[in-house]
Amino acid sequence: MLHYICTAQKDELQNTWYGVAAVQNDIIQVHADQLTQDAPAAQLFVRRMNTCGASLLHFPELIDDFLAQEY
Repeated sequence: MLHYICTAQKDELQNTWYGVAAVQNDIIQVHADQLTQDAPAAQLFVRRMNTCGASLLHFPELIDDFLAQEY
C-alpha cells in the first residue's frame, strides 16, 4: 500500500528541514528533501496526500504546488 511520510534532515548549520517520502511495501519509492523548515506545514501536506490518495504519477506536481504555497 502506498503512503506518504514526513522526513526530517539537519543541514550543515543544524537547521531542521522537512520533506516527504512515498513508501510502498516498506520501500521508499520517491522522496523530496528539504522542502520547508515548518514542521506543521510538512505534516499537514503529508496528511493531505494520504487522505486524498495521491499517486506517484502526480508526486512532482504536488511538490511544486506545495513549494509555490510555501514561498
